[in-house]
Amino acid sequence: MISIFLTLLSWFISLVVGRAIFTLVVCLVGGLVALLVFMWIIKVIKQTYGTKVSLYVFGISAGVILLTGLIWPWVTAEETVNPTIYVHAKEAIRGNAFTSPLGIFGRRTKTITLIDIGVPALDAKFGQDSKEYLHLLVADKSVAVLNPQSTRTTIEGVVTTPEGWVAQQMMVKSGMAWCTGNSWRKEEKEARRANRGLWAVYGNTYNPDNYKFDDTLIYQEELNDK
Repeated sequence: MISIFLTLLSWFISLVVGRAIFTLVVCLVGGLVALLVFMWIIKVIKQTYGTKVSLYVFGISAGVILLTGLIWPWVTAEETVNPTIYVHAKEAIRGNAFTSPLGIFGRRTKTITLIDIGVPALDAKFGQDSKEYLHLLVADKSVAVLNPQSTRTTIEGVVTTPEGWVAQQMMVKSGMAWCTGNSWRKEEKEARRANRGLWAVYGNTYNPDNYKFDDTLIYQEELNDK
């Protein structure tokens, strides 16, 4: 009966406060319980074998715990070389970025940026089309961010959808973005050849490297028109 109650309680806490806070609470409670058990064992040893033996046991145990804490990150470092995180996509804000809610009530958001692709600015030709296509790909879905580079308010990485699509690849293949790295060059070539998306607007021989960076990516042609 108690185990059922604890299971339901843990499920309710994780649902209300979120997994990160729940994990922190579990670690704190688990650490406190382990400390109490450890102190009880030391007390029993002291009563049975005397103070000197209990001090030896305490010193050795503390040394083992400290040593474990020092070498554990080094031992497990290889496991976190290429992490994957999952976020809930809220809405696209441009063709290569969308927001994800933060906090218990989701009042704050984090910006997720798709790396290795470029898109028109929102006020440039095809900028809104690119944004809307990304919105269709990720909005209201739990997406994975591979090899994320994260700050307090932003995450950059390769984004995959629940359907197994790589968002960058789909954007480039559909002519909604161009490559800025070495990936998805084949898809860009196919989109250019078929005059898909932005290539139908700017021409399939247009060089997207001729843009300037000013908070968002703006085509050089758009700057010249102003």
